[in-house]
Amino acid sequence: MNQRPNYHSFIKIFFYFFMAAICLPAGLFAQGAGQQSSAASRASYTISGVITEGGSGEGVPYASAALIRKEDGQSIAGAVADLDGKFIISGVRAGAYTVQVSLLGYETYNSGEILVGPDNPEVNLGVLALQEDAVKLDEVVVQGQRNLIEERVDRTIFNAENDKTTVGGDATDVLRRVRCYR
Repeated sequence: MNQRPNYHSFIKIFFYFFMAAICLPAGLFAQGAGQQSSAASRASYTISGVITEGGSGEGVPYASAALIRKEDGQSIAGAVADLDGKFIISGVRAGAYTVQVSLLGYETYNSGEILVGPDNPEVNLGVLALQEDAVKLDEVVVQGQRNLIEERVDRTIFNAENDKTTVGGDATDVLRRVRCYR
């Protein structure tokens, strides 16, 4: 009877060592491969530039710069230009991108392909000149005309300026016309 508990604990210990010998190296290899690829993908790069007005060269404040992934055209990140027109997009992963700059009243600016990675960690696009979006609008004239007769609870209003029959007349012509409407 004394041999049975020892045999049972020997099998248990052997089983644990066997499982550790199989699982431990597999877990270590998986971590090593994952760390290399995730370290490259977690690396943070920056893209910066200055947005100016094409004619004057002055910085354009509050223009938006959107970072667009080249492979699928999806907007990944963005920034708003400061008062001098400077913008910085940080936290960018390695890859191919374009930058799209837009502001109301200006034509949208699209950059060429930008490659970001370990060889090019900080990309400075330099000066991005926005051109005014010249849309000539026609003159708009808003006109309104009151009704000839307005009925109120306590009075009736006759608008003589809208009555074409009293043109060239005087106040007595207007009063004669008002009596017709009573």
